[in-house]
Amino acid sequence: MILSFQKLKMVNFFYINSSVKEEGELNCLDSDKFDLVKKDLGGVILALDNFNNCDRVCFVEGEDDIKYIESLFNIYKNITGVENYKKLSFYYLRGRDFILKKVDHYKRLMHQLFPKDFYTIIDKDFCSIDVVDDLCSKISRKLGGANRTFYHNGYCIEASLFSDQEKLEKVMRNWSNSIPQEITDNINIYSEDISQDILNITSDLYIKSKEKFTAQKGKASRPEMSEMDFDDFASEVSDNLSFIMYKGNIKSFIESFESGLMVNLVQVTDDDSSDYYASCLFNKYLDSINHLDDMYDSHISLIQKLYGIETS
Repeated sequence: MILSFQKLKMVNFFYINSSVKEEGELNCLDSDKFDLVKKDLGGVILALDNFNNCDRVCFVEGEDDIKYIESLFNIYKNITGVENYKKLSFYYLRGRDFILKKVDHYKRLMHQLFPKDFYTIIDKDFCSIDVVDDLCSKISRKLGGANRTFYHNGYCIEASLFSDQEKLEKVMRNWSNSIPQEITDNINIYSEDISQDILNITSDLYIKSKEKFTAQKGKASRPEMSEMDFDDFASEVSDNLSFIMYKGNIKSFIESFESGLMVNLVQVTDDDSSDYYASCLFNKYLDSINHLDDMYDSHISLIQKLYGIETS
């Protein structure tokens, strides 16, 4: 396969297959056959084509982020009817480790081929607000501009559902069909327990969370956490449920809700992982959005900023 580009616009496209080798003659491929060849070649050429045709490239930590953000955008677009927006292409960074180096490397490499605007979305993880704000500023500078890096209003994108209790209650009503007051009481009890347990050095939550925190802090690939102390982090998140809701806690919330209200929410499968439970919750949220008021404010803001949607 030989691609000839002039400022990233295709001039000639040649596709070498077995018949060409047998005939010994190589001719330009008709432009209307380009899509068929892209499908034949698979992921690499499709990704290059997406990057070439987009307005912005957005780096993300996880593959689920791509799926969720694209779903949120499509829902937002269907509800609002917005027509003027930037076309995005996402690039999966495979986690948070060495994120500054990865963003710098991929941005430099891709910018030579695709002179686009670059953005990044990261998880808050175990970072304090000051630390994650500083990290976002550093990443944005690598991308060549201010305010080009965003983090979710929670430990991860699924945890952002715990940043607004009123909307969380609405999601759980749609999912469980339980009595509203019972849902409110259940969430209040869980939230109060979390707030107390994260400050209690003898609680399972404190011990497990500190172990996770220490494991992240101990990595050379996570220098942003080098000066952080777990107890300072715990104090900061004790009154903000979403910042401590990593996926293991999301699973425990769902299990507590099921047992407390005597309902079955998650379909039993061979996958009993925290990732599966967290995805079930977020997908139920996506399914429950019928009006813009059903969306979290942080999700609306993220979509508008990423896709360059102007609001009055």
